[in-house]
Amino acid sequence: MKHLATEAVVEFVRGTLAGTQRAANEQHLHSCAGCTKAVHVYRRVASAASREAFYSPPDDVVRIAKAYFATQAVANGGIAKRFELLFDSFANPAAAGARITGAAARQLLYRIGSVFVDMEMDNEFGSQRVALVGQILDSSKPTHPVAGVPITLISGERSLARTSSNQNGEFELEFKAKKELRLAVNLDRGEPVYLPITDAAPGTPRGNRKGKRNGRTARKPKKTG
Repeated sequence: MKHLATEAVVEFVRGTLAGTQRAANEQHLHSCAGCTKAVHVYRRVASAASREAFYSPPDDVVRIAKAYFATQAVANGGIAKRFELLFDSFANPAAAGARITGAAARQLLYRIGSVFVDMEMDNEFGSQRVALVGQILDSSKPTHPVAGVPITLISGERSLARTSSNQNGEFELEFKAKKELRLAVNLDRGEPVYLPITDAAPGTPRGNRKGKRNGRTARKPKKTG
């Protein structure tokens, strides 16, 4: 006796067969123990799957699983590299009773291993263009500037502008303000580290920065995108 195809058994269990086809399969099942057993198996599978849709694993199990996959990614040379946000000037509340007469530039400080990426973003009031200047320093080699590091400005998956650190580890970009911006910093010519700079949103005043920063004169970046 010819058995029902697996697809036919699954559709029979799911109840998606047309009336005439379902009636023919029911007739076949009356005389075929093998197909009847297969129907029972797939019904148990469907029942288990329906219960899984409402199952939520314990939080500690989720944390353990995430930690395991994170360590596996590092062990296998995974692309997810760790970074730490050490300072964000926008995260610091204003002193009590202080009046804000002008919005300051946003300052960010990231750490990637022994490397520090110090940045400042600014745009004039009402402007859609953002000026970003930064410097890369390696605490393990303080006398050796981190020069020639490729840096790419990314919005979503799209590259907006590219530059690289100069002989002093400095870099600069000017770009149109957008949401979900990241800097891809390629320290070892391998997989880059993506540093978010998402709060530089269109229409948000940052003040008009003038003067010196970290001992160097602020320069107006060249337009790159």
